[in-house]
Amino acid sequence: MKSKKILFSMMVMVFLVLLVPAFISADDNVVSDLLPWKGNNETYINLFNTESGDSFFEEVANYADGYDAEMVYNYFAKMYETSFSTMKIVDAETVIFDDEIEAKYQYIGNFNTVWGEYSISWYIFRTENNEAIKAGYKHLIMMPYHGDGDGMKHCHMRYGNQNFDFLTTDLSVVDWWPTLFKTYQVDKEEVVQGMMKQVKMYSSMLPPLEK
Repeated sequence: MKSKKILFSMMVMVFLVLLVPAFISADDNVVSDLLPWKGNNETYINLFNTESGDSFFEEVANYADGYDAEMVYNYFAKMYETSFSTMKIVDAETVIFDDEIEAKYQYIGNFNTVWGEYSISWYIFRTENNEAIKAGYKHLIMMPYHGDGDGMKHCHMRYGNQNFDFLTTDLSVVDWWPTLFKTYQVDKEEVVQGMMKQVKMYSSMLPPLEK
């Protein structure tokens, strides 16, 4: 069972990599602060707070044996889960979570991981702010914003108080893919309508249910 879970997780990661090839082999010299993510960043699951959100999960469930709309939503919500709704990056160092917690972050380096034939670069930031650490935000580990063709620009990330190697490689977080988009660059309803045309593809991300 454990080996099947690891295999499926690898399949999901490859699926994500193929959809967004721009983040592979990122230039290590590009990032030295938080400016590439400056602006109001919103968590991916918020995309579905739209008129078509519920319909999307219903349509995906139609192609996923044993799933209903709620189960599909729960899977995506868990994969993209964050404890914040918005993450505003004000300048090169300043981050505000949900308009409540403000902290300064310093860039501490780049960490590369390998998934199959793909090399993935993570950019690591750390704060010493006690309020942010108490909320679980000591480390922010970011991938650059990217998109596939005309698709929505977005970025993947991880965060937590654990060491960055744990947050990027530990098997307990292998299915966890917090993802952000720029609030003022995205028409949520339009994006979900576009996703509705690919529900069969999204259904392939769901793990098969145990019989």
